[in-house]
Amino acid sequence: MWPIQHRAEVPPPRAERLSPRSYSLLEMGGGLLFRNQKTENRIPTREFRDPAGLSIPYCLFCILYSVFCILYPVFMTEAMNKVKGVRELPIFPLPIVLFPGLPLPLHIFEPRYRQLLEDIRLDNSLFGLSFLDQSITEQDLPPVGHVGCVAELTETQTLADGRSNILTVGLIRYRVEEYLDRGTPYLMARVTYFEDEEEDPKLLGENANQVGELFMRIARAIRAINDERASLPDLSDTDPQRLSFLVAGAMEMEADVKQRLLELRSTSERLRRLRDMLKRAVGNYEERARIHDLAKGNGHSGRKIELE
Repeated sequence: MWPIQHRAEVPPPRAERLSPRSYSLLEMGGGLLFRNQKTENRIPTREFRDPAGLSIPYCLFCILYSVFCILYPVFMTEAMNKVKGVRELPIFPLPIVLFPGLPLPLHIFEPRYRQLLEDIRLDNSLFGLSFLDQSITEQDLPPVGHVGCVAELTETQTLADGRSNILTVGLIRYRVEEYLDRGTPYLMARVTYFEDEEEDPKLLGENANQVGELFMRIARAIRAINDERASLPDLSDTDPQRLSFLVAGAMEMEADVKQRLLELRSTSERLRRLRDMLKRAVGNYEERARIHDLAKGNGHSGRKIELE
């Protein structure tokens, strides 16, 4: 059908027309969100990687959570309304995974995706972001039946040469039913939308509490390692599905693992998998924080460092 040769880059360090909050997301969120992008323009973030391959930059966690708290309740009530009657979506394949309610900055430069951006700005500002990493697959487009996330365009900075820096936010997940030939240079697909299934609130609450506690332990450790002083947000009353998307989006892991989490229709199963990942990582982070604390005192803390 269409040859897929795409690449999205983190915006360069100028975004004069974006709001301060949006540019903070572009600047500080880019490093993690594009960890799986092979791009030289990725903006670095301070991070600490666990041997299991998990990383949660503290600054990004705070930003993601702040925006998530502000926007997510709106998305949960309005996401389905925003896609009501929208059965066809432009598809933007990328080697990254977007979760509902989370922000994603993109740099658009290919002609086909410049056209996509122009078209959606004249329509409903919606497109589908589908995971496709051609470095690990021979497929030239995501297969029919795959799951992606609807991205809503929220802000745009158009550059003099026609490229654009944009900020998008995930709305709701979709499943591609079939690809359509609409004469566009980019992919078009007929899609159906879905949300997580209803589950036992008590079980969800228990799973969410476990995940939230582990996640906050890691966040506190990273704060200590980074010598950060800002207070951490309270996750105790966070909606379980909301928490599962937040943690999955904030944690660095292989994109195909994130994709499997996105595809799940069970909040409790998503939380269970995240809990297992966090359990494997939390001890390492807390040990690093302990050693960092001792090192700050040049070894004069009166405690002995025991390294295996």
